[in-house]
Amino acid sequence: FYSNKSFSAGRIELDASSFFKTSEDRSNSSISFILNPKFEDEGSVLKGKVDLKAITLLGDSKSLTFEAKDTYLATSKKLLSNNQISLGRKFEQWSVTDNDWKMGLWSPRFLWNPLNPEIVGLTGFFYQLKTKKIKLMAFASPISVPERGVPINVENDQLTSNSPFFRPLPSSLELMENEIPINYSVEYPSVTEMLFRPGASLLLRYGEEEKGFWLQGTMGFMPIHQADLSLDTKMSLENEVTLNATVRPGFGYHQIATVESGYQTGNWSAWASVSGENPMQNKPSEGWMYVPMGSALITSWGGEWRLNDGFKIRISYLNINEKEVELENDMAVDIALPTRFQYKKAWKIAGKWRAFSPLTYSFNWIYDIDYNSNLISLDLTYQPSVLSRARGGSGMSFSIGTDIITSASQEGAIGQYFGDDRIRGKVSYVF
Repeated sequence: FYSNKSFSAGRIELDASSFFKTSEDRSNSSISFILNPKFEDEGSVLKGKVDLKAITLLGDSKSLTFEAKDTYLATSKKLLSNNQISLGRKFEQWSVTDNDWKMGLWSPRFLWNPLNPEIVGLTGFFYQLKTKKIKLMAFASPISVPERGVPINVENDQLTSNSPFFRPLPSSLELMENEIPINYSVEYPSVTEMLFRPGASLLLRYGEEEKGFWLQGTMGFMPIHQADLSLDTKMSLENEVTLNATVRPGFGYHQIATVESGYQTGNWSAWASVSGENPMQNKPSEGWMYVPMGSALITSWGGEWRLNDGFKIRISYLNINEKEVELENDMAVDIALPTRFQYKKAWKIAGKWRAFSPLTYSFNWIYDIDYNSNLISLDLTYQPSVLSRARGGSGMSFSIGTDIITSASQEGAIGQYFGDDRIRGKVSYVF
């Protein structure tokens, strides 16, 4: 196609972390290298967009991971005006709550840093009709790419990773007053079971993009983006008593419906949301350990205030009421497995101040009510030459920040990282 509107940019970044306390369960520091090229082009017939990311831990070639927020081809505005047909991986906001809390309910996440996940696009066919006050969006796909993070390896019968955020399953278990070592192996699902999972969703929104009242409804039959881990344990009496555990990722589906509404002006916005989710879990074979999924009612509300001097603050609340489902059989061995919801009840307050200077101040506080845990993040960014936000802007930026974690339970999405307070440094070049 003939290109009359193209854009290319990218980012090269070194992201370093150092923990205040040493630990045998993780490395005491890490450095990540990130390459993030972006390309967008639109002509008279087609539009294309690519937003790729390559990330690796320095000194660990096995950790090299690729992710794409957007990689798609679409019809151009000149061809179909208010209509657009797209094919590929495309990021869209299906739910304000899902994006705000980065839940992974509608859109999958990239979990390199599980305390700060990144939302990425769905993969498939998209249709969109957009006018001044009406937006209709439909999605359908025969495939689904599960959420991914840092690669995990099996070494010496243990699940390992060089990521400082990796939390291994327990290496031993106390049984009849004896410490029994656990040896792990992984039973990988087939490519067909993992990727060829169809899904479809539909969104209808009324209201202007940036001002006034808006109302939005979304419904879908979608694959669950998170892997559902199950565990099979068998006792071995050879040489010494050990527990052999086989880990198997499974993938289910869920029916989702979300209704959201809000009001926005140039200085403030407010919204409220309610979602119903009905999971369809592929239960493992009898005797396997797993986390049962129950239907969930998800409510959330929030608001944002923006001041003329570059300061903005955002607050939101999340509540998930999941129906308890009892296991069909009592497990002789109990090992905690991850669940699909990071938080059940939580508050979040975030703020940013960009003064008329090269400095940007930001903070983020999440309070996990159920586990009485706090994550407080503070960041300061310095841009020697203020980067142009228009296309083509480039330059260096330097950031320093800290994550402070408190927890009374040492459990949950935040509490499990108790003792992992850290200082962060980042050097970026945008081109």
